[in-house]
Amino acid sequence: MWLGNTLMNNVTIAGPLLLRPGTGTLELSPSTKPGIWLKWLKTTVPPLRLGHTCVRTAMRRTRVVHPQHEDLQLDTVEHLMAALAIAGISACTLHVPTNRAEVPLLDGTVEAYLKLIEAAGGTRELPTPQAPLVLHQPVEYKHGWQRISLTPLKADQTAPRLTCAINFTNNLWGWRQIGQQEAVVEWHDLRAEA
Repeated sequence: MWLGNTLMNNVTIAGPLLLRPGTGTLELSPSTKPGIWLKWLKTTVPPLRLGHTCVRTAMRRTRVVHPQHEDLQLDTVEHLMAALAIAGISACTLHVPTNRAEVPLLDGTVEAYLKLIEAAGGTRELPTPQAPLVLHQPVEYKHGWQRISLTPLKADQTAPRLTCAINFTNNLWGWRQIGQQEAVVEWHDLRAEA
């Protein structure tokens, strides 16, 4: 068991949008209920817990779509979700201002969201322990040419390691790879705390 984290205080994200002209605002609030929740403010629909069934990929963005209400959407969530994961936040609510909204881009980095979280007081532990997700066998998901895979820790590993890579291709030379970005994140030794 582990004590997850939530926000210490509300966080307001305001800035330019990527897909629409102008600027936008999104507010995050602390929650004691485990999970990342989305609440569309202009509806009476109950909050949606973010999960794999509501995430869609589209050209140049990742979109959250409410499974029972397709008109409730939130675009460009990838940098904010990465920031929440890096900050160790496992419980909070995103207050979505309109039915088809977008997370403000800020400066285009995850760091900008982390600075806003820190400026609002950072995080605090949840009062109730949560069961960690334990992976016992490899898992892979493929969608067209995209894929993601997860593998359990090896016997000699004491800390999880996340490696993300994006391959850039160009069809001028028969869909050859022309570049790659890769990021590696290693967590502290979780077994030492058990």
